[in-house]
Amino acid sequence: MRSRVFTCVVFSLMLAVPALADSGSSEYRAGEHAEKKNDYDAAYQAYKKAHDAVPSDAKYMAAFLRMRFYASSQHIHAGQTLRDEGKEEEALTEFRLAAAIDPSNYEAMGQVRRTTEEIQKQTQTKTAPKMKEDTVLDQDAKDAAGPVVLDFKSDFPVSIQMTATTDVIYKTIGKLGGFKGSRLFEACR
Repeated sequence: MRSRVFTCVVFSLMLAVPALADSGSSEYRAGEHAEKKNDYDAAYQAYKKAHDAVPSDAKYMAAFLRMRFYASSQHIHAGQTLRDEGKEEEALTEFRLAAAIDPSNYEAMGQVRRTTEEIQKQTQTKTAPKMKEDTVLDQDAKDAAGPVVLDFKSDFPVSIQMTATTDVIYKTIGKLGGFKGSRLFEACR
C-alpha cells in the first residue's frame, strides 16, 4: 500500500513540474512574438506573466525588465505627441500608464506632474474672473523684485587716508546726510 501511494505522489509531481514550466515558457514565447511585432504592451504583459510564473528564471526577469522600460518609453512618447497636439487629458493618461508600468521611470513621473500643472493652470485661467487691464506702471511695480542690495565685491581691504580731524569728517558726513547745524556733533565731544 505504501509503495502505491509513494508511486502516485512521485508520478503527480512529475506531471506538475513540466506544467508549471510550460506556463512560463508559453508566455515567454508569446512575449517574443509580440515583441517582434513591436507590440510592446502585449510583450510586457506576456513577459510579466512569465516572470510571475517562474520568478527565479533570469531569462524571464531580463525580458520582463527590458520590456517594462520599452513599454513605458512608448507611452511617454505617445503622451508627448498628444500634449504637443493640445490633448492634455489624453497625454496625462498616457503618462500615468507609463508611470504605472515602470515606477522607477522618473521621466514618466515628471511628465505626469508637468502635465497636471498645465491642466490646473488652464482651468484656473478659464475660471478666474477677468480683471481690468493693469497699466504698464502697475505691471512694472508687480514685477519689481524689491529694494536693490549692493554688495561689496572687492577682495582687497579698503583704506582711506584723511588729512582732516575726525570732527571735520563727522560734520561733513552729517551735512551730506541732511543734518543741519553742528549742535549734534558738539554734544558728542
